[in-house]
Amino acid sequence: NPTETSAKHVFAPISGPFGTRSKLLQMLIPTFKELGVKSVISLGVPSERKTGKIGNCELHTWLSEHERKEYLRHASMVIFSGGHVTCFETVKYAKPSIIIPTQPEQMANAVKLQDMNCSIVAKNKAELKFAVCKIEKNAEAFKSNAEKLNRVSNKFDGLKHAVEIIENIKN
Repeated sequence: NPTETSAKHVFAPISGPFGTRSKLLQMLIPTFKELGVKSVISLGVPSERKTGKIGNCELHTWLSEHERKEYLRHASMVIFSGGHVTCFETVKYAKPSIIIPTQPEQMANAVKLQDMNCSIVAKNKAELKFAVCKIEKNAEAFKSNAEKLNRVSNKFDGLKHAVEIIENIKN
């Protein structure tokens, strides 16, 4: 079961254009350092494979699919920009999250997860720091809400449903 794992770190998979990644890093690293949070950041740079450390923060330019899954499984929370794939992953692994949207559709995803009390939207360093502390302080409630969402989503076989829709279009 992907939701039954120990919480070892905050996981922040960031992606997108250089400017977006840079903006997110400038929020994440100082916040993690100030709070003394053990964290793992993936920079989403597929052409590179480097690793570094800043305080309690592990930085990876790229993670394999397996490595990414392992960091997700063992995360206490996930911090990301609100893209669809990572939204689905946070639901699959029942992880509380903090979303720092950089595009309108990411804000829409963020608000939906926040409305279900699985996530907090943050737009700047102060809000990010507040959100990390709030989720840590209320970890059980956020985790419980994320697990409820996971259970509901597991009742829907998305792949099977997509195949049925495609089959109906062909007919």
